[in-house]
Amino acid sequence: MAKYDPLRDYLAGMRDDIAEVRMTFAEIEQFVGPLPAASRSHRAWWANDSKPQSQSWRAAGWHVETVDQIGEQVVFTRGVLDLGAYAEPVGPAADWLSEAEVRTAIVRCLGADGWAARRESGHVCASRAGRTLLVRIIGAPGADPEPARVRQRYATALLDAMQARDTHDRGAHETALALPDVAAYRHLVDSTSSSLTDLGLSVLFVQPDGRVSSSRTEEIADDAPQRVARSR
Repeated sequence: MAKYDPLRDYLAGMRDDIAEVRMTFAEIEQFVGPLPAASRSHRAWWANDSKPQSQSWRAAGWHVETVDQIGEQVVFTRGVLDLGAYAEPVGPAADWLSEAEVRTAIVRCLGADGWAARRESGHVCASRAGRTLLVRIIGAPGADPEPARVRQRYATALLDAMQARDTHDRGAHETALALPDVAAYRHLVDSTSSSLTDLGLSVLFVQPDGRVSSSRTEEIADDAPQRVARSR
């Protein structure tokens, strides 16, 4: 059996009244094993052409309608398109907040919890009751958030946060990352959660309406050393 035959068989087995199938990359990998790196970085990988992966869904009578490489989702639609037809890319949504918008939300949230916060280049520095908090701010990675740029922005911010932690008196302050609450960043945080814990870095997600929450499921509490703001 060829690598992508299980995906072909899955799509071919769909009921006739189902016209659209939305799958995450992880769900596809349950059928075919790990997808190549190109599937996450090159839109052409999902083109409805003669490549082996394309032949699998074309043989089942489907085509790729849209692909979101950042959110790692693809939509298959019934019907076979002409060879070489490209899937429509999913562009950045309104919830891709800019760095300035993330910073404003963090300053407002911390201020409401009694922190004295000031803006610094790429950071927010806050203090309260003898505690000091450094928050590295991350926004949308430009107008075209390709997966590689998202990962680069996250990696750069993580390095900056670590360097800022060492620049100040280590152990005398808390460090956090603040970033838009979008699937691409959630995925990166989830995949590095153990390392973030080992480094003592908290993560704050800013939602489109300005509310701030932590990467943990529980509400952020004032008395927990690594939980630095209450969800709003």
